Parts: sequence; C-alpha cells; structure tokens
Amino acid sequence: MQHAALIVDDENHCADRVVELLNKNPQFQVKVLAIINNVPEAVKYLQSNPPDVLFLDVEIGNETGFDLLKQVGSVSSEIIFTITGFETDKNNNLSAINQENY
Repeated sequence: MQHAALIVDDENHCADRVVELLNKNPQFQVKVLAIINNVPEAVKYLQSNPPDVLFLDVEIGNETGFDLLKQVGSVSSEIIFTITGFETDKNNNLSAINQENY
C-alpha cells in the first residue's frame, strides 16, 4: 500500500533530499503529493488533504512546525520532523523542540 505524503520545508534543497531518499528506498512506499514552503499554505492544504505521512521541518521561515500543528489542531498523519540544518541551527532547533509538548 502506498502512503500519501506532504513535505513542509522552506528550504527547497532539503525537501528535494527527502524526496530523493524516499525514491531511493521504495520499500517505504511513500508518494509525495505536495511540497509546501510556508505554514499558512500548509495549514490550508492539511485541512482539505490530510496525508498519511507529514514530513515537517522544525523551522519554517519565521514559524515552526509546532506552530503549524497548533494551527491545524489535530492531525491524523504520522509526523516525521526533518531536521536537515541541525548543526547550523542547533540552538534554535533544540529551543523549538524543548518548548513544545509533542
């Protein structure tokens, strides 16, 4: 069974890398339906197109993946945080994760 996925990341090269890894590993059976680079568009998309899997960046522009989850309310998707720039933004990413109760 193929799983529908949404990628939310404001850095195109990071989203592209997630797609590349999924394509190289067909056993995951994931089809990326959309790549969205900001929270407001992602909220709209999720409200009408809930995916099976949500690949979510911690920092998305001036907002976070946690902001997106709060705005959507409940999400029935499996949520996978993609922390691709972790070393560069280590303190900001850890701060964002530590502030949330997910």
